[in-house]
Amino acid sequence: SSYTLVPAYKYNDFTGHLSLVKDFPYISLGVTGSYSYLNYDTYFQEGLLIRIFPLGNLNLYLTSGINIQQKLSSGGFIQKGQFAEISLGFKVFNPVWLEIAGAYGDMHYVTTQMGWLVYNEPNPVDKQISTSLLIPFGKKNALLSFSYNYYSTTSNFISTDTGETSINPTSYNMNSIYGGVSWK
Repeated sequence: SSYTLVPAYKYNDFTGHLSLVKDFPYISLGVTGSYSYLNYDTYFQEGLLIRIFPLGNLNLYLTSGINIQQKLSSGGFIQKGQFAEISLGFKVFNPVWLEIAGAYGDMHYVTTQMGWLVYNEPNPVDKQISTSLLIPFGKKNALLSFSYNYYSTTSNFISTDTGETSINPTSYNMNSIYGGVSWK
């Protein structure tokens, strides 16, 4: 009797995200960074963000950010891509908030929404739209959130026999619903 032994291996993905944000009256400025080990490769991501409260209304905010990503290879850093994020949030009634957000660009092995979402699949996401219901509670800055996400992506078969040519690209959409509790 003959059999094939499949070797066991450990496989771990990791991502860490850090954001430093300075609040001023009616405006916030920030820098973000993340380190990710996804699918056997190492990535660094840096970004800038600005959040404004139009006309000083603290019950309404608009956030925009730009991010760049580098892949660490044996020859050093290689710029991988860039993407933009934008979100609009407003208080529906006390204490419930609604946030509508989106991102577009090269979102391949990146983190978005201040590190909450990690894209670690082999197909690049080129557009993401989300809606979140946010409910703060308690004295310890706890947050209950429910989110819906829509993604637009393309799957490709890449043949190395034909010079890295993409064959049979298929565009598709994904939908996800998630929620949870966080605290500071």
